[in-house]
Amino acid sequence: MIKLIIPLLQLLVSESKTVRKIMLRIGISFFLLSMALAFMVIGLGFIIWALYLYLTNYLDPPISALASGLLILLLAGVMVFIARRLTRFRISSLANLSWVRLHPKQATLVVLLAGFIAGASSKTREAFTEGLVWLLRRGQT
Repeated sequence: MIKLIIPLLQLLVSESKTVRKIMLRIGISFFLLSMALAFMVIGLGFIIWALYLYLTNYLDPPISALASGLLILLLAGVMVFIARRLTRFRISSLANLSWVRLHPKQATLVVLLAGFIAGASSKTREAFTEGLVWLLRRGQT
């Protein structure tokens, strides 16, 4: 584990100015996104309130509150449905997984064995560390 941490820390120290700039940009972006989310929630609250006030002209106040609440729940349900459809896991070719589908027990054993080897062998961890550092350095150029 130390063989993984030391090269990463050396890489971070050598690139500390760049890391600080990136972290500052991420922080500013997160702050602006959270402010935008807060304004969106406030705006949605005003829209719901306006809908309630509009419906009180035609319905009793409890019925107009129920109608506006149901409309907002319906809108939220449609949004969740769209989000689930957009983020659903898709496989480009089902033929690539035919072996896994035909032999699920063997596939599970192979994955468990690979995880055990990566976790138990120091040489494998070392190779993983070197590969990770190489990828990080390659991404900088």
